[in-house]
Amino acid sequence: MKNEFFYSDDYIGSENEKYNFYYGYEVTHCKKHKTEQECDDKDCDEREWCFTARNAVNNNLLLKLTTSELEKFKTNKWGGDSMSMYLITGINHFFNKFNESNMHI
Repeated sequence: MKNEFFYSDDYIGSENEKYNFYYGYEVTHCKKHKTEQECDDKDCDEREWCFTARNAVNNNLLLKLTTSELEKFKTNKWGGDSMSMYLITGINHFFNKFNESNMHI
């Protein structure tokens, strides 16, 4: 059974046989530009890091949330701005969203 956890100073993730979860710099979103290449070309600093949930079998993107979207779920028990809290919040939101909609992933 696959159950892996990985991290560095600028990303964190968890993988199992069904899902891959990631939060960090490798997936970003910018409200100002349409593509990451456009952000790169214009040396944009408005990109937000993102949480992603993917199907581990076919790598389909199931959910993507920006840092500001994740922060809407913050509670007073959130221990600062640690990447692990963003990852855990994203995973919790992923399972809540799909359980509420009765979707099968």
